[in-house]
Amino acid sequence: MSEESSPGLQQRLSARRHFLPHALASIAAQDYPASRLEVIVVDDSAAAGAAGWSAVSACPAAEQLERLRFLHAPPVPRRAALGAKRNAALSVATGELVA
Repeated sequence: MSEESSPGLQQRLSARRHFLPHALASIAAQDYPASRLEVIVVDDSAAAGAAGWSAVSACPAAEQLERLRFLHAPPVPRRAALGAKRNAALSVATGELVA
């Protein structure tokens, strides 16, 4: 599949901060064209913000992901957390496919 014919893919990941380096490395290792891959990390912790982005950008694989974005979402009730994070990521996603 050529880069031009590859649809944009938005990768959503639900990971605890300590799993983030491994999750980003796994995404970066895929053979999907990096320029067509959008990764959105949603953090709804109270301690997010600059500290959250620092944790994301400090991951070694972050350099390989051209379209890596960090989104801070306000904390939500525990039962709704996963769905709310997905909706927050989808609201800013530009890709044609979601994984």
